[in-house]
Amino acid sequence: MSIWNHKEIKKEINFDNLITLGEGATPISKIDLETDNVLYIKHEEQNPTGSWKDRGTAFKISQLLNDGINEAVISSSGNAAISFLKYANHIGNFKMHIVVSPNVNEKKNELIKEQAAFGAHEIYYEPKARSMAAKISAENNIPNLRASTDLDILKGYWSLGLEIYDEIIKNNREKNHVILCAVSSGTTAVGVVQGINLKIEKEVNMPKFIFVQTSECHPLVSDDNKSEESLADAIVDKALLREPQLNKILKQTNGQAIAIDNLQLIEAKQWLESRGETLSYTSSLPIAAMLELERNFENTIFTCISSGR
Repeated sequence: MSIWNHKEIKKEINFDNLITLGEGATPISKIDLETDNVLYIKHEEQNPTGSWKDRGTAFKISQLLNDGINEAVISSSGNAAISFLKYANHIGNFKMHIVVSPNVNEKKNELIKEQAAFGAHEIYYEPKARSMAAKISAENNIPNLRASTDLDILKGYWSLGLEIYDEIIKNNREKNHVILCAVSSGTTAVGVVQGINLKIEKEVNMPKFIFVQTSECHPLVSDDNKSEESLADAIVDKALLREPQLNKILKQTNGQAIAIDNLQLIEAKQWLESRGETLSYTSSLPIAAMLELERNFENTIFTCISSGR
């Protein structure tokens, strides 16, 4: 399986060299809740490099390769860097410049260094990673892979929305649906919505979307005064260039944005572990939000998207 199995995505391309590591078709687990509510967890940490980033990477790197480009730069909190390095290594002659914060998650940093060792890649540790990536892009005349503005990366995430529709929504038309998704740049969330819109039938209501951020980074929840270093360290985009798109989705689906603090994250992980599930803190953000809001719903299916390890 790969993102290229979806005919809706293949319609968007005009090239044949489709790069894949078998991303997509991630498993779903089910937990019964109270008041006839049900939780489905879409396990994106089961993608080849451990995060949903692989969906966007597969589309983008295929596009670059078919455009004759074999070098690029990306600034990342970790997962996107790991993903692009792995796919670049799969191609074999594709060079990545990786820019991360000096405070990057230690486990992710080890994976970055491990993947970078397989090729002629370069790693930069810079406090202003985004600015450094732009500088490297300009100096070397290479693409700057910025998910918050990239339409190709966005299309890769359509596959996640298509899968959620086929696997959950289509078979449960009589239920109310709420989809909860962690938001940093918001690219995945927008891609999921666009993917569902490609398939949703007229008689089926669009799910309500709940976008989840942290006590440290919550531009979507401007009236929240929480401020602490979050355990969910992959939510970092305070500029949030996709904010207008995200707010439009919230308005259209009668959704909401919520900021989750560390205590709520710890409680969510404990709740999951008591039910045989183990997720990272960032992937637990939607679970924490669901636990906070679930009492307000009946006869509802909650789909929480795990973002990565």
